[in-house]
Amino acid sequence: MSNYLNNHRSSTKASNLKQSYEKRAGKFNLLFANYLPESFNSQIVDLGCSTGQIVGWLQSIGYKNASGVDSDFDSISFGLKAGINNLYVDNIFEHLESFKDESIDLFILRDITEHFSKKDFERLLTNLEKKLKFNGFVWIQTPNAISPASNFMMYGDWTHESLVSPTSIRQLISHYPNLTIDELRGEHIKKLGLKKLHLFIFRSLINYFYKFYFSTLTSLNSKEIIVEPNLVIVLKKQRA
Repeated sequence: MSNYLNNHRSSTKASNLKQSYEKRAGKFNLLFANYLPESFNSQIVDLGCSTGQIVGWLQSIGYKNASGVDSDFDSISFGLKAGINNLYVDNIFEHLESFKDESIDLFILRDITEHFSKKDFERLLTNLEKKLKFNGFVWIQTPNAISPASNFMMYGDWTHESLVSPTSIRQLISHYPNLTIDELRGEHIKKLGLKKLHLFIFRSLINYFYKFYFSTLTSLNSKEIIVEPNLVIVLKKQRA
């Protein structure tokens, strides 16, 4: 689908992608701060960067080499006009080939892997493992296939191809000898505020009963079940 930015089914998401990185800096800091490399000269790449907000935020805090790539010309043009540097229109796989092996400190893939088929996801991880430095990270956010909202996450967006679950991502990563899972968690709204306290309580109750019900249908322990609509998966490259 061409022009993803302007033709996206969700006006809210399109609006978010057009915000300035300054307005979303707090969110980005919560998501990525623990995985940012010490040196500001480090190479950080946002794959499927859309309008480049994450790249703009990274550059604003000192990572001038941070870059992003997206196949949508209009999204990249929007980011460049907003003053964000190092944004490129390209196919992700072809762009990865432009990097030297073991040259990247951090890859960020936020809301992008669900647009790949399973085979392309495998191909992507093979390339990331090759290009990532040892002790570097791959940060991924993607819809959770076992969430109560999984059907909406899959079929609510025409461009989605596949989803992963905590179990399937562990199976997948086990085939990459130098990649280990450093963190695997659900992504949710951490601060609902007092006005939405009743929603938090209601959601917590539903989550509890869903975990119990799901555990009766599967071999999973309720503690292993993640119910949030998105997964955050952080991979670290280490020597096998």
